[in-house]
Amino acid sequence: MFDLKVGFSCNNNCIHCVVDDKKVFKDLTTEQIKDIIRTRVPEDEPIITFTGGEASIRHDFIELIRFAKETGRSVYLQTNGTGFADPKIAEAAAPYLDHVLLAIHSNDRDVHNAIVRHQNPGNSASMYDLTMQGFRNLAALKVNLHTQTVISKLNMPTLLETIRFIQTVIPGKYMNLTYPHPMGGAYTNWQIVCPKYSELKPYLDPVLREFH
Repeated sequence: MFDLKVGFSCNNNCIHCVVDDKKVFKDLTTEQIKDIIRTRVPEDEPIITFTGGEASIRHDFIELIRFAKETGRSVYLQTNGTGFADPKIAEAAAPYLDHVLLAIHSNDRDVHNAIVRHQNPGNSASMYDLTMQGFRNLAALKVNLHTQTVISKLNMPTLLETIRFIQTVIPGKYMNLTYPHPMGGAYTNWQIVCPKYSELKPYLDPVLREFH
């Protein structure tokens, strides 16, 4: 798998973001990314994974995944899902996406928004709402989709209900529970991001019993 980090721009500001300290760097241009795909991805590498930042908010997102797909590789994406809240973007992207890993940090709107540090302006849709709509749009299009929930002290109490909620949208689908890597924002905010196992265990055990 070739991990293609297209840049660090993101419409979220997650408290656990491992590249939080790299957001000062400019994103790669369209041509720079295409050149990497042409010249740096080994010919026998079957998968290109688009990561960021958030690749789906780029103006050239569809162009880039189509270009990667046309090289004969499988196209994977790590995303917060918000870009796919627009059904037109979801429909345009679906033919080129072989696998999507979508981040859902809590089924609780306030908890999810606190983790991504979204300040809701007035009555506009929050990042939680956009992520959930993107999740449903991709699921309805039958995109090969798994989820990722980054564990923190903020979402520990909602883990079981979050996993149950995900299963109501895509029953039987694989779900990642990820302990935060202590880098970037997760390192800076470790006291509220990184729980001790003794703190996590009462919340994790019921999840493992129900979804083993």
